[in-house]
Amino acid sequence: MDARIRRLISDLLANNVSMKEFTSKYPGGFDPTHTPVNLLEQALATKDTELVKWAMPLSFVFGITPNLRNVFKALALEDWHESHEDIAFELGRTLRDDNNVDALYHMATTDYPYLRFDKSKALSTKCIWSLGHIGTPKAINMLRCLALLDNPIIQKNALEQLKKRGE
Repeated sequence: MDARIRRLISDLLANNVSMKEFTSKYPGGFDPTHTPVNLLEQALATKDTELVKWAMPLSFVFGITPNLRNVFKALALEDWHESHEDIAFELGRTLRDDNNVDALYHMATTDYPYLRFDKSKALSTKCIWSLGHIGTPKAINMLRCLALLDNPIIQKNALEQLKKRGE
């Protein structure tokens, strides 16, 4: 992604340009439904961390749509980027789907190098809460598995979600 597009995205995020102005200035045209997906798919194919950082906010500004489901799920399983918390939130809140359960469990139990400083296990907690929001039998089963792990923070949050659901 070139500097001109990054500057345009920065201006959008800082409310220096409207969404309409952004879409008209975006090189080659900007389709709110497809461009964020295409950018994230490109980032996934090339393992481009910077592209993920710039494309993710576009999906939030223009709206999380079902066509983001597959690329978010694929990104959830990758360890080369640093957007797992945003993905965990959206997989459980906006793109609530039983097909996301395995990806959420994976993120909850993966020790990402960029998060080693986080003793509070914020990503795991977001994944657990997302599993609770999904609330299907498969999600509940994953919460039971997380409650058995040897980490008091993960156990506590998984047990809280199970209790909320009468388990």
